[in-house]
Amino acid sequence: MTANNNLEGKIAIIGMSGKFPGASDVFSFWNNLLENLEGISHFSKEQIASHFNIKKENISKDLITSFGVLGEETSFDADFFKFSDNEAVITSPQQRLFLTCAYEALEQGGVMIEDFNGLIGIYAGSSETDYLRTLEENKEVRSKTTSWQLRLANGIDFLSSRVAYKLGLRGPAITVQTACSTSLVAVHQACNSLLLGDCDIALAGGSSVHASPIFSEYMEGGVLSQDGKCRAFDQKANGTVASNGVGVVVLKRLEEAVLNKDNIIAVIRGTSVNNDGNLKIGFTAPSIQGQVDVFNTALEISDTIPGDVQYIETHGTATELGDPIEVTALNKVYNSLTTNHKDKCWIGSVKSNIGHTDAAAGICGLIKTSLTVSNGIIPASLHFNTPNSKIDFTNSRLEVVSENKNWKSNRRVAAVSSLGIGGTNAHAILENFVKEKQEIYVNKKFVFPISAKTTNALSKLINKYSKFDYKDIYLEEVAWTMQTGRSPLPYKTYVVASSFKELINELHIKSQFDFGQIPLTTNKDSFVFVFSGQGGQYNQMGKQLYDQEPVFKGFLDECFDIFESFGIPLKTILFSEEGDQIHEMTYAQAAIFSIEYALSQYYMTLLELKPAMVLGHSLGAYAAAVVSGIFSLETAIKIIVKRSGILERIDQGAMIAVLGEVSEDIERYGVSIAARNSSNQTVLSGKKKDLETYITKLEAQNIEYRWLHIKSAAHSHLLDPFLKDFSEYMHTLQFFPPKITMISDHYGRALEANEAINPQYWVDHLRNTIDFKKCCDFILKKGDYSFLELGPGQTLSTLINQNSYFEESKIFGSIPHIKDEVSEYIGFLESIGELWKAGVTVRWKFFYSLEKPWRVALPGYAFDNKNYSVTDTHLDSDKNKIEKLSSKPHPIKPGNEEQIRKQIELLFIRILGNKEIKGDSNFFNNGGDSLMALKLFKEVKSTFAVKLSVREIFKTPTPSALASKIINLIDKKH
Repeated sequence: MTANNNLEGKIAIIGMSGKFPGASDVFSFWNNLLENLEGISHFSKEQIASHFNIKKENISKDLITSFGVLGEETSFDADFFKFSDNEAVITSPQQRLFLTCAYEALEQGGVMIEDFNGLIGIYAGSSETDYLRTLEENKEVRSKTTSWQLRLANGIDFLSSRVAYKLGLRGPAITVQTACSTSLVAVHQACNSLLLGDCDIALAGGSSVHASPIFSEYMEGGVLSQDGKCRAFDQKANGTVASNGVGVVVLKRLEEAVLNKDNIIAVIRGTSVNNDGNLKIGFTAPSIQGQVDVFNTALEISDTIPGDVQYIETHGTATELGDPIEVTALNKVYNSLTTNHKDKCWIGSVKSNIGHTDAAAGICGLIKTSLTVSNGIIPASLHFNTPNSKIDFTNSRLEVVSENKNWKSNRRVAAVSSLGIGGTNAHAILENFVKEKQEIYVNKKFVFPISAKTTNALSKLINKYSKFDYKDIYLEEVAWTMQTGRSPLPYKTYVVASSFKELINELHIKSQFDFGQIPLTTNKDSFVFVFSGQGGQYNQMGKQLYDQEPVFKGFLDECFDIFESFGIPLKTILFSEEGDQIHEMTYAQAAIFSIEYALSQYYMTLLELKPAMVLGHSLGAYAAAVVSGIFSLETAIKIIVKRSGILERIDQGAMIAVLGEVSEDIERYGVSIAARNSSNQTVLSGKKKDLETYITKLEAQNIEYRWLHIKSAAHSHLLDPFLKDFSEYMHTLQFFPPKITMISDHYGRALEANEAINPQYWVDHLRNTIDFKKCCDFILKKGDYSFLELGPGQTLSTLINQNSYFEESKIFGSIPHIKDEVSEYIGFLESIGELWKAGVTVRWKFFYSLEKPWRVALPGYAFDNKNYSVTDTHLDSDKNKIEKLSSKPHPIKPGNEEQIRKQIELLFIRILGNKEIKGDSNFFNNGGDSLMALKLFKEVKSTFAVKLSVREIFKTPTPSALASKIINLIDKKH
């Protein structure tokens, strides 16, 4: 918590992202700061001559040859954000990278936009760049785009609204422009918006990205350093360094962030913004009084005394005028008489590491300071050796941090300044956050889900996770963050682990997988729950799940209590480590039913999954009937007790599974067909001696068979003497019409309501043959269904596969059998992972019986970036093909739909720039917008000489659909 545990009026930073010179993300940025690394690039004159295609001799000797480059200025994952290739090329790099960072920041904050119920706002600003001019000077660009499209793609007005549109954010989207202080002013506005209730989460930040380095001539006393070193507060300070940079933070009201156990990196106690007015020597000059006022207001708003602040991230441009004025102002506030001078206040400037990122400068300072208070280390301010003689450090508690300082106070308070040309000043007060201690899970296994939009991105993301440093966080925090803080994307995988060592090892193994080209999907509304019959029971069945999962335990305890009321100590027998009692009829049937019931209830609780149909095999029909709503749990257990009692009374009964054809004369042997499971598996039932006689015939024909773990003869003529008793008992019970369709394993079709409530049906069910194959045939004819087997092992999954109609990828198990190589609990977690992979929503909170874990910072999405620059080939993709398209109307023969479709595909390519356009490619899913649609409308109308409404472009957005519409119009003309 914060020091005084007062959460009201404070803002939590719960996520952040950025691109910095020398660092592609926040993790490497912080590492560079700790390593005292500079990210500035220093170019040779040869490199500059080559870049601008000029002679080396013509380069001015005063040219500043240093610039802070990102190395990914023109990189972008257009497909991820649904940009067409053409749109990606013409969109300003600083807007593309800011959009990328906004997504990453939300991901770091654990915000799944699609599930968030509140409003998400965005406050941000960007710099002026020359990218628009470069586009306008390119003939290829001008031939394909309008001035309006170029302005929309590059105008600084549209930075925030483009992010809101692309990410689906519905809170305020405000663009801020105050020059160098833009992004910290944006943070101030975002904080106030949250406190006023305008939104519930706010993104704030800035972007300044030039597609290629900007080189300027050195001016003595000017803003830029001649040698490319930013020596803030040093005697040799001679200016700053121009740099590219992007930064975004995710903000939330502190009390809500604590309640949600978000990844709280730091707390913003208060912010202030003002302007110098005319209290300075010129428009571009800083003002002592303006800065003093903004510092004091921020301290007052945050209820902080100057002496509490032990680190200040300054504006620190290393300019001749700026540094002395800034420290003078800081001294007037943070060196006041109320401050204990023995308590040092360290100051530094991130510009010494990465240069001046203009509109992103304030957010870069805020990100650095947030990490500083969070980690308890103050990174050194680089290139500081001798204090600037124009700055009074002698009578001040302020001191430049020239080497990394450990800052391990329980309470760590810092300030951040950002000063804009024109006089708009911003100041923020930050504080560390301390998590409340909570009980830790010991040796518990978790599912770690991972997903991406492409297989390549998925592989890269797995690699990022495998190389991540999981220092100072708990395994359950990682699992919880991956489960609830990352949006599920089409290509999915997962690992199961109980330690970081195991997690990293499993990730390394998974990184070798080939994830295929088609993402696995299922319709969660088309699941069939299937329940196996007797024979799979074993000692301690369900014990691991019972011990690990309280919700499952609750459902199983319901069954234990009811069976106990009948004098059946099921829990004792089931969970005993050894002994044969579990195979006795009463215990075997009670155990199988109870496990299946508990699993079905738990899966429906754990997953957002309600079965479309249920299907039980023999004994499994009773668990299916409970899920269907035909029986209450107590009624089902009453039937199980009665049924098992009858089966126990059959003398010398037994059952075998035959893997082959069964002869028609089987009744001659005193044997009944108990179940037809598939075309090559039949279950026979009868007296053991009669089955042994029949087995001699099977062996003579080399037909395989196996004995089942059932000491009775279910579904056979041996039950006939007991059916009257069973019928009379069933008539004393109450049944209800099914609420969920139940497939009768006796009839091989859906059970009618009047049949389900008729006791005679259940009498016939006990006696007659089970026809599982017919059930599979029926389901196949009904549509495309997925199966979830609820019970030990994969008995029914195997049979469904044997019936060979269904995709193996749509058949899921729940818990393994004891004979399987995997342990019960791991098998269960893998079942959940497989269902999640298939698109089923998992309610992960049920896995955490202790307190809900905190979210933590983890690697961000691995984008499939491509190069999008003006000189790139995207703009003239398939140029030869496109040139074949005439600008004049084509005489199209009636009925030539394929020719029309191919021409429309080429029109799509010309307008969108995407090379891979097919007949079913959606214009808007490939980055098309309303302006592009209008252009497509004009092209189509002109090319095919048809009367077409612009609405048809929106109604028929694929080449195939549009071609079909056009052919209809042409046919009418002819």
